Amino acid sequence: MNSNTDLHNSADQDYSEFLSEYLLQSNSQSIEPEASYEDGEMEAEWLVSAGYPELTKPFKQSRLDRFNFRISKTF
Repeated sequence: MNSNTDLHNSADQDYSEFLSEYLLQSNSQSIEPEASYEDGEMEAEWLVSAGYPELTKPFKQSRLDRFNFRISKTF
């Protein structure tokens, strides 16, 4: 019977540790602000961080073209 009680206490402790860790992680994620990305922006950041900034040139050029187009329509 003592073995069964030890097993139950061990399972309770494991669950308690799991729950504490889960709550810590979920609370820390909710504190961080969510970033909003334009289409392709997150991928471009990843490429730069991976050491391939030259692969982001078409994306950057496209953003610049869209920006210039919006500016030209306002004048």
